Amino acid sequence: MKKENVVSLLAKIFILAAIVFSPLLIVNGGVIFAWDIAFKNYAISLKILVIVAYLSIIACTFVDQFSKNKYVDFFNLILIIGTTVIFAFIKSVFEDNADEELLSLYIGPSIIIGMVFSAYLFIKGCRRSFDKLNFNIGDMIEIAMFCAMAIILDLTFFKIRIGENGGSISLVMLPLAVMSYRKGIVKGFIGCGIVFGFLSCLIDGYGLVTYPLDYLGAFGSIGIVGLYKTLKFEKYNLVVQEIAIAVLFVIAVAFRTLFATISGMVLYGLDFVGSFSYNIAYILPSSIMVLLILVLLFKPINKLFERKTN
Repeated sequence: MKKENVVSLLAKIFILAAIVFSPLLIVNGGVIFAWDIAFKNYAISLKILVIVAYLSIIACTFVDQFSKNKYVDFFNLILIIGTTVIFAFIKSVFEDNADEELLSLYIGPSIIIGMVFSAYLFIKGCRRSFDKLNFNIGDMIEIAMFCAMAIILDLTFFKIRIGENGGSISLVMLPLAVMSYRKGIVKGFIGCGIVFGFLSCLIDGYGLVTYPLDYLGAFGSIGIVGLYKTLKFEKYNLVVQEIAIAVLFVIAVAFRTLFATISGMVLYGLDFVGSFSYNIAYILPSSIMVLLILVLLFKPINKLFERKTN
């Protein structure tokens, strides 16, 4: 390992140590550390938030240091964004779940250092990742078109709402899945999670606190369908292609369900069974409808885009 890489790694380890061992919150004149929340009697949603924040910042740091793969770099960039948002909301989640009267509550050095360090990793990651994605005007127009379709399908008269806290049966995943199939996993994630996810979050109005899990993670998971292009399934016969697109979509839906379930536990205080039951009630029927349409229309969709390309 080169000398400058060793120095960079040691500096990052020192910063991580400062994040882990500094006070997380300053409450009523006293300090609370991350391990206090992890191992003492605090709300499960707060425990999950803190543990995920610390594991994420450690993972982001080591990926930044050692990764040489452009796809890994890009997804690390997304993880950094999520990590920053999680750090930002630890204070408000603690406040919502506090058992004692809060005379004073301030973020501690751990959160401040964590957010500043995340910002540094994000800026560095942008410089390294976006130059390698080869976006062109056609990609941007196509992503915008599919996101517009998804937003239209997410309008009230195109979906069936099943609860007050979000969740509806709809075909919103259909254009997102086709977009990911067309553009690949990275551009699919950008379109599904960042573009559509952010716009949908603003339209739904549940607050930006819901964005990392309910939108960036959940809808970004549909980008997994883009592995169809990455793994070059088009060289196989039609049956194999249809099976591949179906399997990838099922995997994508599984990850969307996972993110939505974690969101219910962290943001709404539900247990795993309650959160999973609520989310599967609308994700499952939506997924079955979209999967049937994807498989039945796969051949004509394929021919349409082949003709467009030619």
